[in-house]
Amino acid sequence: MSRPKASSKTSTPTTSDVVVIGGGVMGTACAWKLAERGLSVVVLEKSIPGAEASTAAAGILGAHAEAHGPGPMADLLLAGLDRHAAWSDALAGATGIDVEFRKSGVLRLARDARGVKRLAREASWMR
Repeated sequence: MSRPKASSKTSTPTTSDVVVIGGGVMGTACAWKLAERGLSVVVLEKSIPGAEASTAAAGILGAHAEAHGPGPMADLLLAGLDRHAAWSDALAGATGIDVEFRKSGVLRLARDARGVKRLAREASWMR
């Protein structure tokens, strides 16, 4: 099943301060913040905005699940997670759209003693 192509009723500007590739959650969030700072922004999307990676991610913000240990990547992911509630509130205030952000956890199961040890090792850095 192929996805329908997005249609453009306006022409793409020939100049811009910033071009964002991808019209999903991340691309449009970046474009919004850049535009708030006075930059002209063009968002290019090959399909329907929000229909690609944003759909596949299903709204999951898995900082702990994505980082495999302490370090710069974990710090970046956790900082983003810490800021997300305020960002969701700002988005709702600006657009009237409630993205229904809620904090929840990740459940990982082990089937045997070896799996328990592996999970304990993976989670040890999170304390």
